[in-house]
Amino acid sequence: VRVEWGRWRDTNYVYMNDSTEGGTAEIQLYTVKSFNEIAYKTIFGVQYKIIEKIVVGLTFDTTNVQYSEFKSDDFVINTGTMYWSEKSYKSTTKGKFPNHLGFGSTYYMSPSILFSFDFDYYSAINNKPSFMSATTNEEFKKGIKSNSVLNYSIANETFIDAENAIRFGYFTNNSNAPNSLSESNNMPYEKTDIQGITLGYTSYSQTSSLTGGILYKEGTGFYVDKINSGNTKYTNLTFIFAASTNFWVI
Repeated sequence: VRVEWGRWRDTNYVYMNDSTEGGTAEIQLYTVKSFNEIAYKTIFGVQYKIIEKIVVGLTFDTTNVQYSEFKSDDFVINTGTMYWSEKSYKSTTKGKFPNHLGFGSTYYMSPSILFSFDFDYYSAINNKPSFMSATTNEEFKKGIKSNSVLNYSIANETFIDAENAIRFGYFTNNSNAPNSLSESNNMPYEKTDIQGITLGYTSYSQTSSLTGGILYKEGTGFYVDKINSGNTKYTNLTFIFAASTNFWVI
């Protein structure tokens, strides 16, 4: 069981000059927002060796929000007339998080070769956290819907000998964003599905190891709002370098 706590506070200021009967006055507009949330995540997992060469694992986790509070205070001050107005919004509506179900399996083909397979499923939700409920915008108050999504990955590790190993992997990172503007309750959003590959090599010695590799990701999707829409494209290439060593102190 893991307890998570989040908090943020934001203040925005806007200054304007207002001419009144030949004079000038400063108008100050500012908003103070704060958001507090406490949640706990429960994780269950099990691992089982089916036969000597195959091991499978299953995990399930769920997040429950226990406390959520959003406050928004809008102030208007006219220094010339000393006019003051204040509007406050408050909501304690608890947000939601998708449930996660994961399954993995490893196949030891030989003492030097293994393959692994992983699947991750996230459930669909209609999320209406407190910072969305504390508003006069009726469409915003409906929240944002997220769809269920399934991602998977496959990987291989092969030891060429006792001192050299190569690795390969393929994975997906599909978005759980809505499929249309109506599903998002007319809220703007972006949906991009990503896939990627990894390649790596490690050299071992008795006291150290040296690893190099690349991670390549690409994806396509779209964005949409009430006025515009279009396609999105994502590409990322990351180079990885790592070294480790160990020694004994006598």
